[in-house]
Order: sequence, then C-alpha cells, then structure tokens
Amino acid sequence: MDHKIVPLLIKARTFLAKYGVKDISLDKINEEGFSLKEMFREFKTVDGFVGTILEYERQSFQSIFKKFPFDMYNAIDALILICKEINSDLFYINPYITKGLEEYFPDIYNKHAKMRNEFIVNKVEENIKIGIEQNIYKKNIDPVSTAQLLENKFNELYDIESKNGENFSFTSIMEKVLELYIKTTANADGINYYRNRRQLYGVLGFGW
Repeated sequence: MDHKIVPLLIKARTFLAKYGVKDISLDKINEEGFSLKEMFREFKTVDGFVGTILEYERQSFQSIFKKFPFDMYNAIDALILICKEINSDLFYINPYITKGLEEYFPDIYNKHAKMRNEFIVNKVEENIKIGIEQNIYKKNIDPVSTAQLLENKFNELYDIESKNGENFSFTSIMEKVLELYIKTTANADGINYYRNRRQLYGVLGFGW
C-alpha cells in the first residue's frame, strides 16, 4: 500500500466512525474539510476507496500480531498485549461502519471478511499450539472451532454494543472476547496465570 494515502485513509475512517455510512452528505463532507477531488484522484472509484479502507484495516490488524509474535512470548501474555493494542489502535471500528459497508458493498466486504477470518484462524491455531507446549492450554483444542466461537461472540457483542449508540464500548468487547478465549482454551494453570497477569498488567498500566 502506498504510504502517502495512509493519512487520507485514517481521516476517512475517522469520518465514517463519526457519521456512519448511511448518513454521509456533502454538507458533512465539506464541514470535515474533505476534498472529493482528492478522494477520486487517489482512489478513482467508490469501490476502490472502500476496498482500500478495508485493506488498510486488515494490514493494521495484522501488524499488531507482528509486534507481539507468539513464539517470543508466553501465549497468554501475547494475547493480553495484542488485545490491548487492538483496543487502543483499532477503537474506531464500530458496528455502524461494519454493517454499513457490508450492506452497501457486500462483495468487497465479504472478500475482506474471508481474508481477515483466515488470518485469525491461523493465529488462533498458532497460539493454541504454543499454549499447549507451554502447558497452560488444554490438550486437543480445535483452532477452527475456537476461532469460529470467538467470531460469533465478537459479532454478538457488536450487536449488543451497537444499541448503546454513542456509548458503544470497543473495550468491553475485547475484554469479553479475551475472557471467553481463556476459558475455552486454558487449563487450570493457564487460568490462574491469566488472572495474575491481568492484575499485574493493570497495576503497571498495561491493562484497560
């Protein structure tokens, strides 16, 4: 991705987080200082613009996992740190935008969702293997079904939080998904380790 368009993508994502997809108008675009000429010069078409936004979203998500590679951390520590980064860096992802893009650009969004989900399944499988090797996860956990469980829970929480309007909490979603993951995968030692580490990270300012 051309780095020169990243500031424009961030600005556009912030704009969408503020107004959603359905409520965009020329008045709001002008009010926020957007240049339609600049947008079409860089992205050519609306489909190209939406596809690039979702591509940037995937790349931002994937870069967090590169920052905390599973093979260099305790499996649970890595999850806590990754969830913290997702919470702080991807907070602008809210259900209004997601549902709007899925409704108006289904083909583009479904392609994005498929690529994102494949990445998540691979990372869940990697984390589970390492957690088993470290004797903090249960044996014979299925990464595919675990990833599907997490995705379903994430979508469920999205729907619940979306009803809170401006009080939507991405933090609440991340906390609950992480708790579910630990309860599903960790053995007794892993659960105790998680509780102690969450408390420690909170004291050190690394938690939520």
